[in-house]
Amino acid sequence: MRARTYEPVLNDRSQKVWLELKQRHDAAIKKIRIELRSEEWDTLLKKGASALWLGIDAGRRAEIAPVIWELVGGVRRPKTFVRYLRRAYLGYTGGERIRLTFDSNLEAAPCFGGRAWYPSSWTAVEPRKVVMEVKFSKSLPAWFGELLRFLELERVSISKYAKSVEAARWYQSMPR
Repeated sequence: MRARTYEPVLNDRSQKVWLELKQRHDAAIKKIRIELRSEEWDTLLKKGASALWLGIDAGRRAEIAPVIWELVGGVRRPKTFVRYLRRAYLGYTGGERIRLTFDSNLEAAPCFGGRAWYPSSWTAVEPRKVVMEVKFSKSLPAWFGELLRFLELERVSISKYAKSVEAARWYQSMPR
């Protein structure tokens, strides 16, 4: 579960915030994403998921139900703030969509007591490293596979969030 914004600061005045629920099964990732308006995000921060649910009109409830259920049923609270710079490229090859992203300057900060506040100090995570993600729907295009082999790149599973939790909470080990 994560809250995402493309603004430089995430707070109760953020104009658009997306709540995302990611589920991974082996290499396949399913993501449910809902957009919250500024007033909905503010309600979630100040009054909680139940108040947000009650304030949503019936037409939107079906759309947001899976994410809200995770917030209410899982009693989720913010643990770590993560930010990074992303360069994204989108293209089509053989009629298939391919998306390539490069994430750099990964930083993290702890969120103490589950309170949703924006931290003033950040810890660098994997400095000077860039995470490249290749996203495709069916199969990796053959030409891209050849490029990866030519550059001697190998697939490595990495979680920016898990790395960020470790960096932000270096003083307290986290169970895996």
